[in-house]
Amino acid sequence: MMMVTRGALKAEAKTRLNHNFPYFLVLFSPLFLLSLVSWVTQNHFVHHLSTWLRPDRMMWRGSDNFYAHGMYGYNYRHLYGSQMANSPWDHFTSGVSSLLMLAILFMLVGIMFVLIDIIRRNQFPDQPLKQSFRILMNGQYFIGTLLIYILRNLFLILWSLLLFFPAVIKFYSYSQAYFIYRDGIDRGEDVTYLEAITRSRHLMQGHKGDLFVLHLSFMGWFILAGLTCGLLLIWLWPYFRLTLANFYVKLTAEKEDETSTSETPTADPSTSTAD
Repeated sequence: MMMVTRGALKAEAKTRLNHNFPYFLVLFSPLFLLSLVSWVTQNHFVHHLSTWLRPDRMMWRGSDNFYAHGMYGYNYRHLYGSQMANSPWDHFTSGVSSLLMLAILFMLVGIMFVLIDIIRRNQFPDQPLKQSFRILMNGQYFIGTLLIYILRNLFLILWSLLLFFPAVIKFYSYSQAYFIYRDGIDRGEDVTYLEAITRSRHLMQGHKGDLFVLHLSFMGWFILAGLTCGLLLIWLWPYFRLTLANFYVKLTAEKEDETSTSETPTADPSTSTAD
């Protein structure tokens, strides 16, 4: 068990957020924008809008003997089912959605780097909007995050072939790999992508349940955010991510203390001399 309680992690994160909310609002604003664009794309709002703007809104389906005029807003996907399900526009929006999700991942990992530094140093870097793109400022961060993402998901897919629960356990085992890799790079260590995942497994030994329960403790907040049509996420998302960054900072500090204590030599009574 961690020496720092779940309540303390969340209280520290909430205090830091509430005292500096404008900073975090700017820091997270590109992520909010990307998430909104991704949500719009996934829900095919652009698809329905484009239906009105396409030059071929007048459609003739001879086999159905049906004349559909786009200006009256017919839902072509509903009328013709799979005939339009694999349209070029669907492939395009699917590709755009995948790219947006990958961009969100990179930006989120980069923001987590910033949050970890804020907690460790107790100071806020200048230009929060620029800090949102930190992962793009360092080629090692970017490549490392990409390859760890690929390896991590490959391992999770393989574990999921066995059963659901082993994959969930490994998800939490690998959860700190991005941050461990970044810390290693900053210390000048030659950390491989696979080694970062291995170190994450070791770090999370005995703490996977802690992180799982920490995630569950936010479930009510996210349900409430849904009831506010997502408006609460403007405050909740930084709060959630600050708490997770705090979890990593406290856990690594605890592990370092344990390591330094175990490596401290003890005095040999046989070598002591009497006064």
